[in-house]
Amino acid sequence: MIAVFSGASTERMLAVHKLLDAEIKKGSTLVSFSDASFSREAILSYGGGADMFGTTYVVHLSRVSEHAEGVNFFLDENKVLASSSTLYVIEENEIVKELKDVFGASVREFKIAKPNFFGSLTAFTLVDAYNTRDKKNVWMLYLKLIENGVPAEEIAGAMMWNFKNLSLYFSVSKPTAVQLDMKPFVFSKVSTAAKLFSQPEIAEKAFHLTSALHDSHRGVGDGASLLELFILKSI
Repeated sequence: MIAVFSGASTERMLAVHKLLDAEIKKGSTLVSFSDASFSREAILSYGGGADMFGTTYVVHLSRVSEHAEGVNFFLDENKVLASSSTLYVIEENEIVKELKDVFGASVREFKIAKPNFFGSLTAFTLVDAYNTRDKKNVWMLYLKLIENGVPAEEIAGAMMWNFKNLSLYFSVSKPTAVQLDMKPFVFSKVSTAAKLFSQPEIAEKAFHLTSALHDSHRGVGDGASLLELFILKSI
């Protein structure tokens, strides 16, 4: 099964999160891939439905068509994904015509109010990349955000929110979304990121980011430059 979403970031994001939250509440495990973590074999490996332990999955594919092989992947494997008992939620900034033709009625498109060269890029896109420890992609996303007029404070705020969520996750022995008062979609992202970080590491990163923000407020350095330096040093 496939559900395809494209267009304006906020409305599209809310629709995607609502669908993923509903699937997680039904008991499915969320698996996410993006253009940065694209793997044809890994994505297709979830197409067989429940695994030998009875675990069902919902697979979130974010901006996969922006990968060099992404468009061809969808053209080649669309029928496989559509006929699978696993739900594949495909989220794109924009869907090219050839993909619209193969996705057909599965596409739910949200109108983009203001054309934007950077599509629906937000500070939380950078956070997603940061949580995969993809240093090059995080840095490139940071430069694009700054060029696009996104304030360094906004980016830092999204990163601090991420660190706080991770710290909260590490604060209990067997965390659940209900226990931490997190939306299922956010909890799934945090729990996935927690596998790549340690509690002391997150505490250290939060301390250094806070220090960079304080330095910026005191005029010790430029906020954008200090944040860029933090990003480059912290991954």
